[in-house]
Amino acid sequence: MTKKNNQLFLKLTNKGELKALIAKIKIPNKTRWDGKWRFVIFDIPEVSKQKRDQLRRLLKQAGFKKIQSSVFASPYPIAREAIEYLKKVKLKKYIKFLRVDEIDDSRDMIQLFNTEQKIIL
Repeated sequence: MTKKNNQLFLKLTNKGELKALIAKIKIPNKTRWDGKWRFVIFDIPEVSKQKRDQLRRLLKQAGFKKIQSSVFASPYPIAREAIEYLKKVKLKKYIKFLRVDEIDDSRDMIQLFNTEQKIIL
């Protein structure tokens, strides 16, 4: 709880903020796929293992699929609020967001997402 101008305000902890963000991200994306893939690649140090695990949960909740241990992909962009959260908890410096126009053979990617999410083509 914080006080400002003689008014009390509730402030979420980082953990509470993450839970609220995950709840918001769970809202299904109904936008049409633009044909581009979104990749998130990261290399978070072992001392931040808990935050790395939180990032993985966040990405899975956002509909991203694990391609490799530290590589996740989605046909849809990650919410801007998620990126802001990652900046706030000082993880953004370990993460790269990529938008890819072309993959050598994207059939397996399309199949991965169509089996569970039904990409709106």
